[in-house]
Order: sequence, then C-alpha cells, then structure tokens
Amino acid sequence: PLQCKMCGRFPAIRLACLSPEITIPTASGISKGITQHVSNNEKILLEKAVFHIGKERSYVDYCISGNPTISRSHADIINKNGQFYIVDNNSTNHTYVNGEMIPSNTEIPLSHGAKIRLSNEEFEFKTY
Repeated sequence: PLQCKMCGRFPAIRLACLSPEITIPTASGISKGITQHVSNNEKILLEKAVFHIGKERSYVDYCISGNPTISRSHADIINKNGQFYIVDNNSTNHTYVNGEMIPSNTEIPLSHGAKIRLSNEEFEFKTY
C-alpha cells in the first residue's frame, strides 16, 4: 500500500488521502469530488456513490476521531450522476452548508467551493 505524503496514513481502498502535489487523472466530463478537512488540510477523495463520515471507524469511510461532538454516522456525501449531495444522518450536533443548518435525512446539493461543517469540524467541497 502507498503511504499518504500528507497525513502519513496508509489509506484503505475506500478512502484516498491526497497530497497537494498529486494530480488525479479524470475522464472528460465526469465529475469527481474532493473535500478538504480545514483543521489538518487533509484532502479526501470522494470515490464512492455514498461516502460516510463520522466517528464510528468500523462503519465510515472518513473517521473524525477525538471529537466527542461528531456522531458515529454524522453525514453522508452522495454522488448521483456527477451531482453531489450531503445528508445529515440525524446527528446530535448537526451539519451545516455555507453556514446554514441543514435538515436531517434530506439531500442538500453541494456546489464547488461549498463550506461544510459537521458540528465544529470544517470542510471545503470541490469538484474537478
């Protein structure tokens, strides 16, 4: 397995950490998504149709450990034919997009540059 140059982890197939100098090849016209964890600058490739985020390591694709305000399965980012959505999974401390709290269990569209906050953890969503 390849070690991430940014975080030092050996990402599983489900999660790919990306160093800033890595270029990701994409087929023309296919939307891909990345979210960047603001606190540690980690870039996360959203490479699944449903990408789970939370603190339950055995269930999620991206684990936010050490933060008691994050729910076990806090939110999902969904890719439907190149359009990305975020869904709050009825988390205790909510999910926000561009400063607005989103309703639980509702698909909210994400656009390039959207600011995502899961409780007090901030991310920036990008498409490429």
